[in-house]
Amino acid sequence: MFVGDYFKPRTTTPPTIRHVLEFLFACTISDDYQPRNGPRPDKHQVGVNWVPLGQLAEINLVPADYVELLIQQETLRTYVGRIK
Repeated sequence: MFVGDYFKPRTTTPPTIRHVLEFLFACTISDDYQPRNGPRPDKHQVGVNWVPLGQLAEINLVPADYVELLIQQETLRTYVGRIK
């Protein structure tokens, strides 16, 4: 659905920024699917959630700009540029 650049502020001394290239995909899951981390998850990943588009505004999604993009333009497939 989307490809975007996200520049994540880091709490280092001196402060630095981490460049993250984000790929967002549209997908479906079976009714009996149980969310879980893959065999080699990112060490900073805290969990896996499948959230209906209508409930995205209720969660803390980072970067927050993705909520509006996903809800309003769910069928758009594009490079969205720099995300705040």
